[in-house]
Amino acid sequence: MSCITRAREVLCCMLLAVGVAAHAQAPAVSTLCMLAPGAVSVDFSRQFTLPELARRGFREGENLRFIVREAGGQLAELPRLAAELAAQRCDVVVAVATSAIRAALQAMPTTPIVMGFGDDPVRWGWAASLQRPGGQVTGVAMQAHEADLKRLQLTRELLPGLKRLGVLMGPTQRPEHRRMLQATAERLGLALDIAEAARPEDFDRAFAALRQARSEALLVTSAPVYLASVKDIVGRAQASGWPTVCDWQEMARAGCLASFGPVIGELRTRVGAIVAQVLRGVRPADIPIEQPTRFELTLNQKSARALGVTIPQALRLRADEVVE
Repeated sequence: MSCITRAREVLCCMLLAVGVAAHAQAPAVSTLCMLAPGAVSVDFSRQFTLPELARRGFREGENLRFIVREAGGQLAELPRLAAELAAQRCDVVVAVATSAIRAALQAMPTTPIVMGFGDDPVRWGWAASLQRPGGQVTGVAMQAHEADLKRLQLTRELLPGLKRLGVLMGPTQRPEHRRMLQATAERLGLALDIAEAARPEDFDRAFAALRQARSEALLVTSAPVYLASVKDIVGRAQASGWPTVCDWQEMARAGCLASFGPVIGELRTRVGAIVAQVLRGVRPADIPIEQPTRFELTLNQKSARALGVTIPQALRLRADEVVE
């Protein structure tokens, strides 16, 4: 064998070894899927969840694929969209709200699911307990029932002369949620007029029913479709002369008279941290389900002036933000 031939063989072996090593070191690509009732949840995930994942080493376009299916407010579409995600072989699914979580569980019965967000996973049977979920579901639970009761009390403080309160409620909320609201309203001396709306197409019927009942203000319960449609809801309420109390701070900034709820950016960031744990091999069964630890009160003085409402000074002093 000539020296030249031997040198070529050595060079080829070196190049082959380098190629094998490079292939072995190439990061595996994880697939994160998201199932959501509407685009607003996707927007917040891109704003908060993906940056937190990148901070923890999972970067979209490098070692992370992010595949989204959102229903555009059409909750009946969620099972079909979940089936589409199942074909993508998701490593983790972020499912937002009750309808999406149920659809994801049915379509992907062995895939880890991170709630972002879910309401009372123990009551729904998705987890044995918050501290030890024990199954395929973990994530962030919203405490929607308790928060809606606090918003009901806030409405009474804001509007001490109020007699009839309209309530916009999603049909997926459990009967006991309605009973708790009714019982609290009775203690506060309020009559409740409850109208269900699952989609923006339901708003005409719901608002007509509340006007017919002679509601004097509007409480918007916790549901993703209401956040996505807040400008529509506020416009309809103001046209009827109704002050509106809402969930997220972003809704008060968009025109609700007041909001009381968790900090959406903090919760979406925590969703990213939990997803990172699952992608690193921690079982959802062993990851405690988190709950909001901080709630913010936001008041909209501009809306108050437009509606002729005087915000009590005590509430102004308690507020985290007053929109002027």
